[in-house]
Amino acid sequence: MLEWDSYKDWFDGEAEGQCVSYETIGEIHDSIYDVGLSCAIDDYVNRTGGDVESKWEAYGNDIYVGKNGYIACAYCRNEGQNIIFILDISNKAYAVIEL
Repeated sequence: MLEWDSYKDWFDGEAEGQCVSYETIGEIHDSIYDVGLSCAIDDYVNRTGGDVESKWEAYGNDIYVGKNGYIACAYCRNEGQNIIFILDISNKAYAVIEL
């Protein structure tokens, strides 16, 4: 079972915490997925007490957008972690699968 957390406060600019360095390499279908992923990473790193100074990367070819456009899945990495983020775009929520 996946545990879902919200990135809504980050998306709305109301979150407290430090933004993480994030870069998408390649193209993503729509900017809403890029923004959502960035907000999810910010929330995840701040929520788990991770290193906010680390640089996260996602490759456009490693991002899947579901047929209906509401769910996206992205493989992201930094110096020490490889994580799959599953985004629920309409509810501004995410779940993680640590590899």
